[in-house]
Amino acid sequence: MNVLICYRMNQFSKNTAGIFTKLLGQAYAFADLGHQVRLLYMSRNRLVLGEVSAANTLQEITHIQPIPKADERDNFWRKANALIRHQGWSPELVYVRYDQMFKGSEFLHFLDNAKDTSNAVVVEFPTFPYELEIENKTDRQTDAEFVKQIHQHVDFVCSWNPVETIHGAANFTFNNKIHIDEGIVSKSELPLIKADNTLHLLAVANFMFWHGYDRLLRGMSDYYQQGGKDKLHVHFVGGGEAVGDLKFQAAELGLEQQVTFYGFRAESELTPLYDLASVCIGSLGLHRLNIRENSTLKVRNYLSNGLPVVLASQDADLVDFDKVLYLPANEEPVEVARLVEFAKQCDKNTHIRSEIRGFARDNLTWQRFACDLIERVTKGQH
Repeated sequence: MNVLICYRMNQFSKNTAGIFTKLLGQAYAFADLGHQVRLLYMSRNRLVLGEVSAANTLQEITHIQPIPKADERDNFWRKANALIRHQGWSPELVYVRYDQMFKGSEFLHFLDNAKDTSNAVVVEFPTFPYELEIENKTDRQTDAEFVKQIHQHVDFVCSWNPVETIHGAANFTFNNKIHIDEGIVSKSELPLIKADNTLHLLAVANFMFWHGYDRLLRGMSDYYQQGGKDKLHVHFVGGGEAVGDLKFQAAELGLEQQVTFYGFRAESELTPLYDLASVCIGSLGLHRLNIRENSTLKVRNYLSNGLPVVLASQDADLVDFDKVLYLPANEEPVEVARLVEFAKQCDKNTHIRSEIRGFARDNLTWQRFACDLIERVTKGQH
């Protein structure tokens, strides 16, 4: 089957590097199953049509430039119409990441054009509901007017949210998966707690208020004020709007010596930190978006590197996995004593890193998703 995957994400953006990695992971999974896969995406100021192979390589076919940053959202989808069919190649499945519509409906027009020559057009909602992510009230209202028409332009949608329909379109429920790059994944078999008895807590994100890491810092402060003796060090890797607030909070709480901010690091640069880490900290504030269940990519990356994780939202893929500590989804400081005990219990298993990596390989890769989606399309269940 010919598969076209479309993300308005930039290949070189630091803020959305994880999302572009997801795009490639999905594409590689379809290619591994023998499908011909093309991609539409941004590369700096260019709209690129690319192709992936089962050898996990991405090659550019052609491009359109420039796409001005000021009006990139609408320009991308308007000009992408010319690349849906290129040099006699036509897609049978068009898979599109939802792009919020703040000005016009070019996104919907693109979906209509894709439907003209494909068997199925599927839109993924990476987050649903997502309205609270849109800070500008006018943008939120404009998008709401357009998105309620989505059922007229797709065969079905997909989301991690288990609702039956989204804005009138049938919803194919899935949990996020990952592509595991064996060349850069941590292969460490070291104990989780090193010889100096410091617990190293790692969080990698484009930091926003809904990550809730302020709860972790407040919890650390409370832990030490209540006489906690274990040494803790937090490693924050990434940029984002919340970094300034976290730095201010760490200083205000007297935790500057226990917190390190690294800024953006490419995935290939994270291996030493994964080797060092004792536990990875997932999102602690998704309840601020009215989200209680999710399947985040970063948590899957943590597990693929052999590390236990801490979460404050449920994850259907991890319900029966005992290397996850679930914290309450509220505004209370993290109970750090509980986190410390969790890390110590995990560290008693001398094979824990390899066991967690094995779980990730067996349960958290994109191949299962690709198989299920193709099956739904071919059986016409939409």
